[in-house]
Amino acid sequence: MPTISKIKAAILILKEKKKPMKVEDIIKISLDKKIIATRGKTPATTLNADIINENHRRKKKGLKPRFKKMGPKIWKFDYDS
Repeated sequence: MPTISKIKAAILILKEKKKPMKVEDIIKISLDKKIIATRGKTPATTLNADIINENHRRKKKGLKPRFKKMGPKIWKFDYDS
């Protein structure tokens, strides 16, 4: 199965689970399902930064962010975006 970006994987996992999740758990599930590949030592930290950056880029373009921060490194998918 081809891999997808960590952001796309986070969206898939968060939509499937329908609850806020820690980035560490999103990464673990994504790796277990083999939908992402990583060689980095801190993929959860990278995903957290990617989500923050995506939200910032979307706000800058006048779009609603797709992720809502629920706590430190805990995110939920915002279905209204």
